[in-house]
Amino acid sequence: MREVEHKRTTRETSIHLRINLDGNGESRVEVGGFLGHMLDTLSRHGMFDLELKAEVFLDPDGHHTAEDLGIVLGEAIRRSVGQGQGLSRFGHSVVPMDDALVEVALDLSGRSYCNYDLGPVGDLGVNAFLREFFLGFSRRAEATIHLRRLAGHDAHHVGEAAFKAFGRALSQAVSPDPRLSGRALSTKGVLS
Repeated sequence: MREVEHKRTTRETSIHLRINLDGNGESRVEVGGFLGHMLDTLSRHGMFDLELKAEVFLDPDGHHTAEDLGIVLGEAIRRSVGQGQGLSRFGHSVVPMDDALVEVALDLSGRSYCNYDLGPVGDLGVNAFLREFFLGFSRRAEATIHLRRLAGHDAHHVGEAAFKAFGRALSQAVSPDPRLSGRALSTKGVLS
């Protein structure tokens, strides 16, 4: 079982997370609003067991909460996969949600890069805080992530398709590949 617990407290938020990468999609997310719904979606579609609680002290627009949640999840993933021995490393998913179609490709490479191309949609402020979540995750997980909106104009649908695709791609990337026999999938022998 690959289970990690992680806590982070700043002057703006206090976040406690526990994730089991070998779970069955059970979640208990105590984060309000749209982002809480998205993290529950990530858990269920990535088949991770997730317990997550966030207290917000100072964050009127949700920017720091989204970023801090991405940071905490990214750090937990990084800790759980270590040097990447035996991992599939790559993940890819394309998910429809009504009018929306979103593609996510990621690499647990040890190098941080986030290409966020969900575009300006709707009035839920998708770009205002979801981008911060994925940037925070990418930096702390040391992962390369490409998110691309292929279709869609409803912000809720685009955001939900993105988190479903992200969960599925992440699940692929952290899956063990028995053919690697404990080696990292890299010509260098290590990820970075």
